[in-house]
Amino acid sequence: MPRNHSVSLLSWRAPEGDLSAEFEATVLPLRDELRKAALRLTKSKESAEDLVQETLVHAFQGFSQFKLGTNLRAWLMRIMLNLFISQYRHQQRSVPMVSLEGLLEELEVNEECNELLTDEAVSPEEIVMSRVMDEEVAKALQNLPEPFREVVILCDLEGFSYAETAKALGIPIGTVRSRLSRAREMLRQTLWDYAKSRRLI
Repeated sequence: MPRNHSVSLLSWRAPEGDLSAEFEATVLPLRDELRKAALRLTKSKESAEDLVQETLVHAFQGFSQFKLGTNLRAWLMRIMLNLFISQYRHQQRSVPMVSLEGLLEELEVNEECNELLTDEAVSPEEIVMSRVMDEEVAKALQNLPEPFREVVILCDLEGFSYAETAKALGIPIGTVRSRLSRAREMLRQTLWDYAKSRRLI
């Protein structure tokens, strides 16, 4: 879809009769809510608008499969989250993969900087290890089953409250709590196994 936000969503795709009218009547009124959620996810107005547009496009394309009477807001939020995970977080927030040698070159300190270092300063080795673990955390998160990944992203990464997460996903607060607890345990186990395999512990 073109990135021109003034272009009507419904004019972008061939008309589909009553389905298009139904989409316009039921989904588009939720656009402001989607914008607010997208802004919290992307931290950027422009990126949030792009994410909303992509969400609406995917929602329109799959609208014929949406089961009327179910939670429309939660359905849209799941589409948005999946897009955010697969595209926006990867493009805008992921730490670039670098070699150990390249990272150490980045951290090479000249004589002037050496004068500023103290005994409490973080060593290059510690920064390298932190970078490696960040990437393992990202992999572990990506490998979580979708219901668990959703709550971790909203609660732990984006700071949504339990109530906000429950509303966004259309599930009870108790379910949010239980999924989050289970997801954290799965992440801990995955990272523990990784650390043991690398003899970090």
